[in-house]
Amino acid sequence: MTLAKHNILIVQPDLFSRDSLKILFNLHDSSYSTIEVDNYSSAVEIVNNHSSKISLIVMDIIPLLEGLDLIRVLKEIPSIKIIVLTHLKEILLAPYLLKFGINTFLSKNSTGLDEVKIAVDTILRDEEYISRSVSIALKKSNEVGGSCLKLTEREFQVLSLLYRGKTNKEVAQNLNLELYTIESYRKNIMLKTSCKNTAELMSFSSTIGI
Repeated sequence: MTLAKHNILIVQPDLFSRDSLKILFNLHDSSYSTIEVDNYSSAVEIVNNHSSKISLIVMDIIPLLEGLDLIRVLKEIPSIKIIVLTHLKEILLAPYLLKFGINTFLSKNSTGLDEVKIAVDTILRDEEYISRSVSIALKKSNEVGGSCLKLTEREFQVLSLLYRGKTNKEVAQNLNLELYTIESYRKNIMLKTSCKNTAELMSFSSTIGI
């Protein structure tokens, strides 16, 4: 029996995505083997215990904060390549996550399984892969979301929680920060995104696909 050259960890919340990716890689050739999980805690456990055996992870980014936490863990292990495959919009997330340290971003809304396979093959050859939709998003980011690329990681977390309907106090509790700190972050976010009020900030968040 030939051992797999690359072990791919699939972290997707829905069964359809997990099964589709599993079939894709298992049918591809014997050089791929997959492990599938539906949550981030299981993924972190696998990575912590078997990091040397994982070549690449194909992960969703939902829920967003938990997804960012997983990427943060993975960034400590440079040997593991990271592909984000999600239905969230590319316009902000692709530029932001590429800046954050992932290898490539694929949208479920515009990416077929054939392109996923091409992306994985390319990334595992230590080459760069940018899809057409992400290329467009990178160009548009200067028009719509470019200012948001100036946000710090913490400001991005605050923006995500505010968009979920959390109050400043609830955001502070969620992130274990003081209320005045969250108020300061909120002011900085509105300044950087040129939003004049909460309604504009929520509209902006919806547009960029948080």
